[in-house]
Amino acid sequence: MFQWSPDKSSIFGSSAEDGVLNIWDHNKVGERSGPASKFAPGLLFRHSGHRDKVVDFHWNSHDPWTIVSVSDDGESTGGGGTLQIWRMIDLIHRPQEEVINELEQLITSSLFLMLKLFPNLGFGNLIRVYSTCEVFFNLFSF
Repeated sequence: MFQWSPDKSSIFGSSAEDGVLNIWDHNKVGERSGPASKFAPGLLFRHSGHRDKVVDFHWNSHDPWTIVSVSDDGESTGGGGTLQIWRMIDLIHRPQEEVINELEQLITSSLFLMLKLFPNLGFGNLIRVYSTCEVFFNLFSF
């Protein structure tokens, strides 16, 4: 899958069967990189939070550093796919722990509000928050 950024004409995303979504700068693809570089020239960001192939992704037209991606995670074991919303800019310019703390606060306040508004709401599933740094955290289990 391939898609251009709606905000920057040289930025595009690509995904394949490996479950990784890469963000590239076309202007830098093919440039020589230093011998110590382990990434391809032009690769800006690599999101590897999915466990199976990424089947779709879209850029947020209002916040171009936010992307939603969908994969077939769990489909082979009878589960459904996953949808992840992630902001590259948070993990590029902010420490991972700061982002995780913000997500935990957001989830806690959202769950509190949901339970307050819908007191009879039952949760039978696990809520997971995935970091784009290949680490996932099981925050809440009901």
